[in-house]
Amino acid sequence: MQHNANAAPTSRAEPASRHPASEQGISRQVVAGVVTALVCFTSSFAVVLAGLKAR
Repeated sequence: MQHNANAAPTSRAEPASRHPASEQGISRQVVAGVVTALVCFTSSFAVVLAGLKAR
């Protein structure tokens, strides 16, 4: 079996910046981060209100 070191690659992957799925993935990550921040804020707000009410 011969190995040709100068052979061109048979397939090339597209750069991530050109791939439409990567843009969708980034927007999903941003939305997930915003939702997580809102959930954390509202739950901490509820804890603070419960603490003030218990006082």
